[in-house]
Amino acid sequence: MLSDKTTNVSSGSTKLTIVGGKWTLRVPEGTPGAIGRELTKGKNEGQTVYEMKYQSLSGCIVSGELVESEVGLNAEIGIADFKANDSYTISLPAESRYLKELIKRLPNIDAKEEVSLELVEHPKKKTKVGGPVYNLHVVQGGKLVADHFTEWKTGEDNKQFPVLLHGMPDAVHTRTGWDFKAQDEFLFNVFDDHFKTFIAPVAGDTMRVVDTDDLQEDAEESEDVPF
Repeated sequence: MLSDKTTNVSSGSTKLTIVGGKWTLRVPEGTPGAIGRELTKGKNEGQTVYEMKYQSLSGCIVSGELVESEVGLNAEIGIADFKANDSYTISLPAESRYLKELIKRLPNIDAKEEVSLELVEHPKKKTKVGGPVYNLHVVQGGKLVADHFTEWKTGEDNKQFPVLLHGMPDAVHTRTGWDFKAQDEFLFNVFDDHFKTFIAPVAGDTMRVVDTDDLQEDAEESEDVPF
């Protein structure tokens, strides 16, 4: 289920990306409540698309796959809302911090129960240009799902520091900053291994196929990719 102050609409597309801190669904021009946005990259640069924005998405996770495209590696995650008989495909680029936060919680999610993926504005952090920063909250059974690979501790100086768990490698400090390549590779392996042995909550439920061209366009327009 998609949830926000806007009204849910029916659409021929079920693919969602994150743009501007909201779950974003492309809809036909003229759809009530839709917001127009001009594409700034890709083969359709300059064209205007129309989108519905939502703060949260809920349902059962039913599939996951890493897919190579012309714009790089992307993750496609299937979400099924069995109560409403709806299904969605989340499309996120591999470098997305939202994707990594979700992967870190996959081992702690009960596959048989619905989850709510909520985009919440951080109360203090801002972007380099002063805009809001959004975090992905994974909620199940009314509680936040814990990060399986990181536990935060408080030191004697009252500052928090991370303790890495379950084989998560350390980031490497270099002359130019922190190198997270080893952590990224580890998380992609976690994602891949999780869905290799994954049993969908309802057998036989099929997700709608996502058009590859649309996937590339939305990956280019995702807020995790520079505009």
